[in-house]
Amino acid sequence: MYCPRPLFFFHSLVVDCVDIVFDILYLNDTALTRYPLHERRAALHRIIRPLARRFEIHTYSQANTVPDIENELRKVVAEGCTTKDAHWLISTGSRD
Repeated sequence: MYCPRPLFFFHSLVVDCVDIVFDILYLNDTALTRYPLHERRAALHRIIRPLARRFEIHTYSQANTVPDIENELRKVVAEGCTTKDAHWLISTGSRD
């Protein structure tokens, strides 16, 4: 069977490659970096049509307290995670 997508082999296991989007910084040549995360995610949902196991919008969890954050981090330790302050604006080319 022909598969146009790259496949990765791990110890005799074939794994499909999935593209996962979690944020958007530019839309139609317009920088969205001055918008908060919830507005950028709303734009992402308006323009992306997910295709299961091929191209997906990453789900996220919101945590506001230290115990909640620790609990969420324990859930994703096998996958990795990205943490963001939902109210901060993005600065491209910076780790701040």
